[in-house]
Amino acid sequence: MALQGHGDAKYRTGTRLSSSKDSSDYTQLLVERWSHDAGELTGLTPMETEIGILLKGNLTVERSGDGEYQKSHGVPGTIWLCPAGIHEDFVQLSGNMEECVHLYIPAMPFSDAALKEFDIDPDRVQLNYAGGFHDALIEQIIMTIVAEMENESMGSHLLIETLRSALAAHLVKNYSNLSSKQLVADTPSGALGPKKLERIEAYIAANIHQVITLDDLAEEACLSPCHFARAFKVAMGSTPHQYITGQKLAYAKKLLVDDNMSLTQVALGCGFSSQAHFTKAFKRAVGLTPGEYRKKIYC
Repeated sequence: MALQGHGDAKYRTGTRLSSSKDSSDYTQLLVERWSHDAGELTGLTPMETEIGILLKGNLTVERSGDGEYQKSHGVPGTIWLCPAGIHEDFVQLSGNMEECVHLYIPAMPFSDAALKEFDIDPDRVQLNYAGGFHDALIEQIIMTIVAEMENESMGSHLLIETLRSALAAHLVKNYSNLSSKQLVADTPSGALGPKKLERIEAYIAANIHQVITLDDLAEEACLSPCHFARAFKVAMGSTPHQYITGQKLAYAKKLLVDDNMSLTQVALGCGFSSQAHFTKAFKRAVGLTPGEYRKKIYC
């Protein structure tokens, strides 16, 4: 089930600028851009974990949740984390947030990713109610996800899944109730030998016409998603997203040679939900639309 977010209930003083829910089929992430006026926001108990990062603005934010009062100064790059299930009593904004990104993830985003990474019982994990901090990795991950959702590439789903997995692991490692001693992950050195790589490459080739997920690849390699992504890069010299983008691009070019296939058929044959998404992704990668590329072939 797709995430719903809680912006309408919480951000009564704000205006939603955009939402991935309007145009995206990603179910494990919801990204929204908001502007917020000064004032007090509605307290609630969120069903989904929310990460907010300020893009434009300069203000003081006061909030109370999980029995803790926090006061922080917000400038571009400031982050606030509100885990699912933690009641937030109030949020008071002293000034305007001209632009803020809110990323919603499932209540337990680590059950299939970070928990496999650290081999931890999900019931033992609780994210912290943390706010007013800066984290370069979280900022980079969120802004990359935003850019990818707004301008889809040939391997968007895999890239966003990889980023979501990395974000989940980072949150558990740095913003949870677990100590560093409890978070001991083995390294994936040598985890992808020639036989496993051959099996992965064969799987990608056989499924290049549809959406290939990080979980699918990790399961094929008998590794956690985080381990697989790192081991694949070590073995291949490129990320799974980069590799599959190249393979999908080659496959799309092959289909475009067949003049009997419509552009819509080519788009669906490459695993895209629409010709419009395919056209944007293809032009981003090649510099030409599929139609322009096909004309160039037959010139």
